[in-house]
Amino acid sequence: MKNRNLRGYKIFIASPDDLYNSHNLVKETIHKFNWLHAIKSGVIFIPFNHKEVPGGYSNNGAQELINKAAFERDYAIIMFGKKLGKETQNYRSGTIEEYERSKNLIKEGKMLDLLVLVKSPRIVLDEISGMSKELEEYSETRTYIEDTLHAESFCKPFNNEGDIIQELNSFLNRALGDLGGKKEKEVSVSDVKDPSEI
Repeated sequence: MKNRNLRGYKIFIASPDDLYNSHNLVKETIHKFNWLHAIKSGVIFIPFNHKEVPGGYSNNGAQELINKAAFERDYAIIMFGKKLGKETQNYRSGTIEEYERSKNLIKEGKMLDLLVLVKSPRIVLDEISGMSKELEEYSETRTYIEDTLHAESFCKPFNNEGDIIQELNSFLNRALGDLGGKKEKEVSVSDVKDPSEI
């Protein structure tokens, strides 16, 4: 008999605005993974981002609301591309802040795992060739990545959408295994049609 009792695990997604399409792909991939595995495994992953944090501002602005909601997460997926993102009160960017917060939550045992996806320098440089302002901005991003993320085991490079789907599929399968969930079968979410298309 199929399992009808689902345990939900929140996945917070953070990225600068230059990765809008990649960010949406991550959410879509998680939804497809759920569609494929949730009923049998009894586990459902719930993706959310800063735009899905309840409205209202405080003296410290929107980042404080994001921070509150982001503490209530089991996993995080952080992405870096050309930019680091918008500066916050305490960090060079909101995306960096979420990365640092995630690392601390894991150390404190308040979060289960983290995946950091970094766009390949070759791809980024092809996209911005000849644009001096973007090149300068990317230089700062690249320095941060090399100084901070390069040696981390949870940091994975990507060149295209296929790489994102592959890394995310591995991450979700590993998480599902760690949670004791049973999979229907080993199928890549890239092979699964959107349920609305069936």
